[in-house]
Amino acid sequence: MIENACLYFPVNKIAFKKVLPAGTSDGGFFRAASWYQFNLGMDQVRLTQMGDDLQQHLAGMVGYVSRMPNSAEAIAQAQHLLRGVKSVVNVALLRPIEAESDAFRAIIRLLERHNGFMFVDGNIMLPDGTFLVGPKAPVLLVDGRMTLQGLLQVNPDDYRHQGDTFNVTPDRLKMREQHYCMLAERGFECSRWLPINRPGQVRPHRQIVARAMAIKAIYCWAADINVDFDHSAIQNYVERNNLQEWLETSELPILHERKHKAVQEYSDLMSGKIESLWSLAWMLGYEYPPSYYGGQLPDDFRDEILWTFLPGFDTSVNEVLAQTRLRADQKIIEAEDIFYCAHNAVESARNGLPTVPKHFDPNGPGKAIVQRRHALSWALAPDSIWERTDLST
Repeated sequence: MIENACLYFPVNKIAFKKVLPAGTSDGGFFRAASWYQFNLGMDQVRLTQMGDDLQQHLAGMVGYVSRMPNSAEAIAQAQHLLRGVKSVVNVALLRPIEAESDAFRAIIRLLERHNGFMFVDGNIMLPDGTFLVGPKAPVLLVDGRMTLQGLLQVNPDDYRHQGDTFNVTPDRLKMREQHYCMLAERGFECSRWLPINRPGQVRPHRQIVARAMAIKAIYCWAADINVDFDHSAIQNYVERNNLQEWLETSELPILHERKHKAVQEYSDLMSGKIESLWSLAWMLGYEYPPSYYGGQLPDDFRDEILWTFLPGFDTSVNEVLAQTRLRADQKIIEAEDIFYCAHNAVESARNGLPTVPKHFDPNGPGKAIVQRRHALSWALAPDSIWERTDLST
């Protein structure tokens, strides 16, 4: 049974009257309809086109899809479809309807007419009835391999490490080969000879807290977000906690600019900063781990990290230290290793190799993976400053 749904179209004008059964609407001879209502037997369907909050809704959906437990290929394809959407239509039903009902088939005809898709029961469904992502996503044939619950089936024997294993412990080798397989299941193919014995000592808890607080300060000052901050409060926050020490040389001028000029000159850089902050927050105990295969940080995660997980601008490093707990060294080492491998796949894709899923943009979500890796690699290089972190692949 279907209780509600949302329709997505790559066009601005929807042909409600031409496709659907006769009904009522607010459209006129010179005005396109913003809603349309029709009845088929006992089923009543009202379709309402989304208005001013369209872009915010789409951004939220892109973030929501990034957290689905499907393959990177499917997630990237779903996000690609969402980024091409120009109209969203909410479906309101008088009562739940069957997927085999005439009312539901009428909705499907509307999707077919405009090459749209549907979000229903937590799934993205295409006009042919197949599910692209979500819990109902079926087993599909992708690039000659079968996917199960959105993951490509891989043979572990095909993902053995081919590089030097001198002085590599069995546990480290096992971890790396597991990461090769985990990435391949999501459509990422990295080199099989990447070095395994790399730095593995986690820097002090205090330093990770200070860097997270420093990023929060410059992000809140220079990001293009609809929140107004007191400049003096942020300046005092930085000075009181000596956060200048944890800012890059290129970041220091940001807080000396007026708000509007900082946004104008530096807002493009803030998308990368917030991705790094996701990894830092996770190391400090934030619940959701940074994704090594998905798209940009979802807005709700961003807001939770900025306004809930990290205390306000009246706090101190010592207070955040007391409120957070650094994850175990091994967890951080494992996370950095899989991001290291994912980064290699992204860099190879930038050089034209087919090492990422078909619809995955190595210069979009790929950059987010690199920024998340940056924070993890920095945390495992206690003698290195942020801008000199070794990000080689």
